[in-house]
Amino acid sequence: MKLEEIRLKRKRNEEAQDELLLNRKKFEYQQDEIQQSYIQDRHNKEAVLEYFYGESEQYLFEEGLEENRRNERRFLESSGEIMHHFSKRKTILEEENESLYEQELNELRKEDAHGKNESGGSSHTDSTN
Repeated sequence: MKLEEIRLKRKRNEEAQDELLLNRKKFEYQQDEIQQSYIQDRHNKEAVLEYFYGESEQYLFEEGLEENRRNERRFLESSGEIMHHFSKRKTILEEENESLYEQELNELRKEDAHGKNESGGSSHTDSTN
């Protein structure tokens, strides 16, 4: 693979990493908002349940509260799965970037050995650090 192709792939990889980070931050923000909504809903239902304690309607509010807890648990489980996916994707992109970086270094060394790289590779900077 040519040096320019490798650099282009690294650039795309780094852009994908940036996009992944942005999407993860957006997801975390939305996740917090939804979790706060579940908590507020649970507190409201607990207050209503307390108000109707001992009344015949109490069971209706107990069922609603339990449903809220089940939904919150499912939400947290699915959020955990999504965060795991983000982590796996991040690892894959980082490994690909490291591999491309090594390929780029090898190409620079080859060019230096053949006298093609006049700058001696000194103009290259590692954007991952």
